[in-house]
Amino acid sequence: MDGIHFHGEVRAGTVNNAVHGDINTVHGGHQEIHRGFDARQVASLVRSVRAELDAARLPPATKDAVHDALDEVDRDVVHGGTGAGAKVRRARDLLRDAGGLATAGAGLWTAVRALAAAVGIPF
Repeated sequence: MDGIHFHGEVRAGTVNNAVHGDINTVHGGHQEIHRGFDARQVASLVRSVRAELDAARLPPATKDAVHDALDEVDRDVVHGGTGAGAKVRRARDLLRDAGGLATAGAGLWTAVRALAAAVGIPF
C-alpha cells in the first residue's frame, strides 16, 4: 500500500497555515497519508497533450481515439475516480501502436510522458 503510516501514540488535528495550506497532525490512533495526483495538474497536462495531439501529423482515427481516452481521464479526475492511470496508459498505448510517439515529435512525447508521470504510470 502506498503512503505513510504512523502507528503508536499520535495526536491529530488540522492547522491552517497561510503559507503552506492545511497541515494535518494526529491525536491518538494512527494516520495514513495516501499519495495521489493533483487534479488541476492532471487537467493542465491533459490540455497540453490535446494541443500537441491536434498539432501532430497523425491519422484522424488515432487522434479521435486518443481524444476519447483523454475525455475519460478528464471525467475520472472530475469525479474523483481511481482509474485515471489506466486511461492515460490507454492513450499512451494508442499513440505507441500508431507510431505517434515516434513520428509526432518531441512535444507530444514530452506531454504524454509528463501526464503519465503525474498519474503514476511508468513510461
